[in-house]
Amino acid sequence: MSIISSIGEHQHAIAPDGFGNAFGLGVSVAVPPLAYFAVGATMDAMGVAPLAAAPFGLPAWIGIAAIAVMLAMWGMAHFLMRQQGDAGQAAGRWVAALIAGVIVLQFALALANPFVSSLLSMLVLLSGIVAVMRVSALSGAAALLLAPGLVWFGLGSLIGFTTLAGGWSPPFALVDHNKH
Repeated sequence: MSIISSIGEHQHAIAPDGFGNAFGLGVSVAVPPLAYFAVGATMDAMGVAPLAAAPFGLPAWIGIAAIAVMLAMWGMAHFLMRQQGDAGQAAGRWVAALIAGVIVLQFALALANPFVSSLLSMLVLLSGIVAVMRVSALSGAAALLLAPGLVWFGLGSLIGFTTLAGGWSPPFALVDHNKH
């Protein structure tokens, strides 16, 4: 079943006229990217440079656009979960937490040191994996909406974590001792 037909079925089952759900879908898709941009603008006004997740040296605008599209898709997945009764409401809370985590993470990444930033990114990634597991039990279409964003976000998180871990040595590392 395609994502579009899944949304259409949900809309028809709950509001046959489609207006209420079309509005709800529009809000669900628009609010997460708008919140992301609002947090970024607030950070900029405070003099804190927001970080854009653009791996492989890609321009920052590509990272910002990818995150905006990712958040819109996650908003659509949240909308689909809200249509699934009590179990969908519970899974939808995981999706909402994931969206909030990514939006707040840009602020935390700008203020934290690289190690803490990497750990926070990995924590959000792991919560995203849990969200996909919860959502996939109810709607394959919603899980497919979450997956591409997690791949993009996960790629950046893993690159940051492995780069940091590769250059780190524990404080108990062996030292070269001269025996003169």
